[in-house]
Amino acid sequence: MSDDCAFLAKDVVVPQVNSIQYSKSNSLISLKRGKCSSCGSPVISIFNVFGFLSFVYIPSKNIPPNINITRIDAHTFYKRRVSEIYDRAPKYYGYWSSQLNTVRILLWALLRLKIHKG
Repeated sequence: MSDDCAFLAKDVVVPQVNSIQYSKSNSLISLKRGKCSSCGSPVISIFNVFGFLSFVYIPSKNIPPNINITRIDAHTFYKRRVSEIYDRAPKYYGYWSSQLNTVRILLWALLRLKIHKG
């Protein structure tokens, strides 16, 4: 299982609870990070691309067990890995290569969905 999973924001219901404390990044991208107010652990990150497309990153441990995540497209931020991963998925080490390739993978997935829907 990966550390984080990425979803289209429209496919995720974010609970409106006071237990999530949000902060915004000061970089060129629009990224809002949510941490648990009690323990400070990451809970959710919301990433807006070009102002009209949003993705949500959720730590895998926070995904309910009834949601089956089986496909791995890439390993991002591999420099911070806890252990080696031996599979054929590409591995991206740095911040920008990880971010750009995540956006590329998600946009490609979105394009495939539109093609299948006709």
